[in-house]
Amino acid sequence: MPEEFPTIQAAVDAAQPGDLVLVGPGIYRESVSVTTPGLTIRGTDRNRVILDGEFTRENGIVVTADGVAIENLTARNYTLNGFFWTGVTGYRGSYLTSIDNWVYGIYAFDSVDGLFEHSYASGSYDAGFYIGQCDPCNAVITDVVAEFNGLGYSGTNASGNLYIVNSEWRYNVAGVVPNTLDSELLPPTHDVVIAGNYIHHNGEVGRAPSKVAEWSAYGNGVVLAGVRDSVVRDNLLVNNRTSGVLVATNIDANLWRSGGNQVRDNVIRGSGRADLMLGGPLEEGSCFAGNDAATTVPYLLRLLHDCEGINLPLWYGMAASSDNLGRIAQARAKQNPQLDHGDAPDPELDFPQLPGGAEAPVRPAVAVFSSLDFDPASVTTPELPPGIEFDAPRPVILGIAVDGGVLAGLVRRPAVVGALPDLAAGFGLGGVEDVTRRPVRLDQGRLVGGGGAPADGGTVRLHGVWEPMAAAGQATGRGGGSTPMAGGGRRFARRGRRVLTGTPTPRVIGR
Repeated sequence: MPEEFPTIQAAVDAAQPGDLVLVGPGIYRESVSVTTPGLTIRGTDRNRVILDGEFTRENGIVVTADGVAIENLTARNYTLNGFFWTGVTGYRGSYLTSIDNWVYGIYAFDSVDGLFEHSYASGSYDAGFYIGQCDPCNAVITDVVAEFNGLGYSGTNASGNLYIVNSEWRYNVAGVVPNTLDSELLPPTHDVVIAGNYIHHNGEVGRAPSKVAEWSAYGNGVVLAGVRDSVVRDNLLVNNRTSGVLVATNIDANLWRSGGNQVRDNVIRGSGRADLMLGGPLEEGSCFAGNDAATTVPYLLRLLHDCEGINLPLWYGMAASSDNLGRIAQARAKQNPQLDHGDAPDPELDFPQLPGGAEAPVRPAVAVFSSLDFDPASVTTPELPPGIEFDAPRPVILGIAVDGGVLAGLVRRPAVVGALPDLAAGFGLGGVEDVTRRPVRLDQGRLVGGGGAPADGGTVRLHGVWEPMAAAGQATGRGGGSTPMAGGGRRFARRGRRVLTGTPTPRVIGR
């Protein structure tokens, strides 16, 4: 017999492995912690089941148990993350909406065997979608949209059977950015596939929040920063303000060389600085072939770094890093755009619903990767939409942009000069101390928050599943039991606005 609960947390606490927690329409002002394996948490209406952090709570839903799926609901206005899985085997986020969750929107850390699909994320200063510290990740991101974030996707030290495919990344500071850093375990990042994506109009200034690391990647569609043996293929990259694809060495506490990457068969138009860019120092043999692109840095990139011919290492190649250098200095001097939490545009809540809604089959996140009907070889390049006008290139001198980065910082913004000594700590994405990824142990009370006030007009109903998931055990943390949580416990004042007006009518769907 189903039972009703006043909060999502109460229903989750009462659930048994394999159960469905079905959430009726309403605004739920709470943070939810999930420690029971094999649950499916589902909203009856993606656009009217809303968890609201009110710019004070830290996380929407935090999952520390294996095999948990979250479906068909919205999280907004949390000061850290919207949907967050950490230290788990088996995770799935389907038909989710993340709005104005300040650090990450939809996020898996130290977790393997996962899927993010049919979802949307905006308004996060770090990344809308993030997968970090896993090898092999055995994970897929597909059919998602990320806009008005610092990075559409960021993945630090996330490697092995990781596919970012068939999605749209637009109006972010930068688009898709796998990277290697010392702040997480399992470096370097390797064996990532980025394919079949439409990546366009990244280089957003006035509508996407960012901090130092994100601003340093400004205007790039794809960045492989200290990444190895990965593939960028069959993407459509249009009107990105710096480059379509940049492959570069990354410096953090250590020097992380890129190498062995393949950039193939992409269609690139309207890049601000160059369509294809390769940067050192000590880059080890990444290559390019079959791309429909007009401009490159270095100039002889296609001749000297060819996947099917001559492929030389790039021992110096600092021209490609000039934007990154200058933008790090700008951000350290706070001369990048200073958007506050909640300043990014809000979307209309009219997103597609989970097929079948409340009556859809219950699928705990078990054997997710192995059960996917997914053939990477079938991914193809998106068609160019009609009527697109291509942006004019930015002014450059010897391949170095004069309207941003180092030159503009020195000529137009003298305050940047005072920040240049900070670059001795490193350059490129992640080349300065990244204060957003300090490890925080899960046993600290501030991580989850927990509990929460009853929802406005909402109900939660718990449904048993006839054949619950077998052999579901409690999740165990990997990587020393720590997770990168942003903000160092900072809280943000509520900005006194509502994303929606009115209160949804309560509704309970029975089985």
